Amino acid sequence: MGWSFAQGQTRAALVEELDRGMLTEKYTVQRGAWGGGCYWQAVKVNDTGAVFIVCNLVKREDGALGVKSMSEAAGPSYYACPLSLLALATEPAPGMYAAEWRERVREHHAKRQATATLAAGAVVNYAGHSYRLDAPAGPRKGWIVTRVSDGRAFRMPFRQLADATPAQ
Repeated sequence: MGWSFAQGQTRAALVEELDRGMLTEKYTVQRGAWGGGCYWQAVKVNDTGAVFIVCNLVKREDGALGVKSMSEAAGPSYYACPLSLLALATEPAPGMYAAEWRERVREHHAKRQATATLAAGAVVNYAGHSYRLDAPAGPRKGWIVTRVSDGRAFRMPFRQLADATPAQ
């Protein structure tokens, strides 16, 4: 499925449209939340009571706000879904893609939690090297790090730091 764009639409109007669009005889939006550039929804199937997750990718292009929606069963490769929404969702049947996806969401949040507690002086391993965290590089810029093996300084973006593991 492709993207849908609307000129001059605000994020608030988009959220209202997405929430209203799911309100039918068949579905009810339980809760929505932003995370990782996506608007996530916990959606209830009215006749069964089952709750599933919908990922709404959102981007702005040429002044228009675009959205692409997919359910967790479609296999989104985005994992920033708030854990509070996962708590509302009904457990998927074993072997379904949604179960694997939810585990990846939990891993994503666990990694973020681990990197949030890092401080200057901590050592992490990334791509076969050890790096010492020297100082924050600035808001949303990651960290200034020093490669332990040769003393070279680098900036490590948060996306790389999220894939790093604390040194033992």
